[in-house]
Amino acid sequence: MRSTYPAFLDLTDVPTLLVGGGRVALRKLEGLLAGGATPDVLSPELSAPVQALVASFGLAYRASHFAPGAVQGYRVVVAATNDRSVNAAIGREARDNGAWVNVVDDPEASNFLVPAVLRQGEVVAAVSTGGASPLLAAAVRERLEEIVTPGLGRAAERLLALREEVRRRWPSDEERRRTFWKDLVSQEFLDLATAGNDEEVESRIAACLSRS
Repeated sequence: MRSTYPAFLDLTDVPTLLVGGGRVALRKLEGLLAGGATPDVLSPELSAPVQALVASFGLAYRASHFAPGAVQGYRVVVAATNDRSVNAAIGREARDNGAWVNVVDDPEASNFLVPAVLRQGEVVAAVSTGGASPLLAAAVRERLEEIVTPGLGRAAERLLALREEVRRRWPSDEERRRTFWKDLVSQEFLDLATAGNDEEVESRIAACLSRS
């Protein structure tokens, strides 16, 4: 069994290369952009949706086939062409150059795997099956949509804003801050947030502040 270490990466300003311009490359490009990356794109041609994203985000685009040396200088590489042999060559060269590479059609040739991701505001849920079954990962992601709702995303954003208020209220009392958060973020809070009951979420925040 392959062991992996789950992590969330900030790809802002990380030199990233996406090789490919079709349907699979589109999905990978969307994920990279959501993660803060501004990848260079290498492909002899682009589908209309990929072309639109390249133009919208001002990404660097090289209209050519992959060739040796193309991955030099990149720390993250995604091989997403429709040619398995090309993807394998990209994977080999990227690994030889010390880059992190995801080969879309060969988990064993990759040194990082891309999970099925669900985003709602500040809440990000990621599911991986270690490359065993992307369809299973997608199915689990869909099941998570019952919990990771837009309301939960809004609640997380509210808690992010609340952190500074809590620090100001009890600047030198870490135990009191810990007690407040433990009291607030309960199963009841989770249920209210998941259901999108924003007013009830605010009421619970106010009640917990008044008790602390």
